Amino acid sequence: MVKRLLLNINLINTFLVILITFLTFTYLLPSYQVEYKKQYQVKAEPTPDDEDLDNLIEEFKPLPLNDYLVISDLNLFHPDRKIPPLQPQKVELPKPDLVLYGTLISTDTKIAYIEDLKAPVTTPGRGKRQKAMKIGESIGGFVLKEIHPDRIVLFRGEESMVVNVIDPKKKRHDAAVQPPSPTQPSPPKKR
Repeated sequence: MVKRLLLNINLINTFLVILITFLTFTYLLPSYQVEYKKQYQVKAEPTPDDEDLDNLIEEFKPLPLNDYLVISDLNLFHPDRKIPPLQPQKVELPKPDLVLYGTLISTDTKIAYIEDLKAPVTTPGRGKRQKAMKIGESIGGFVLKEIHPDRIVLFRGEESMVVNVIDPKKKRHDAAVQPPSPTQPSPPKKR
């Protein structure tokens, strides 16, 4: 039997024997030994008197709310510990390219029909459209202030803009609209 036991010893069996021995000495044997535990006495802290409590409350009394406003006024992350002044950024709006198609003036209503060529109003199925505007409405940053039969006046701050129905700067070169002059012979008709 000893001979058979010696033949079956290998690495796994050796490891298991060592593990069982370790667990026995670590967990099993200490539970059988009786130890005397030393009893510690905890000293109770003396309770403070009413006078001591009043002194503690006065020490930790919160400050008035006005003293805390400094925290919100100062920027803790700025090197100078001050809020840098905000500089308004002026965005220069482009001047609109307006075309005045006409005006409608009655006793109680004034309407101007305008198109901004830089930002046209479009609708599905109809394409570019004119915009009917009354006094006080804005287009391209300009507010319509005056409507006359032949022109409109728009303002943006101090800047003003006058748009005429017939712009003298733009001349029409539309030959199809102009009738032939009576002094010119009409072109021969082909048969």
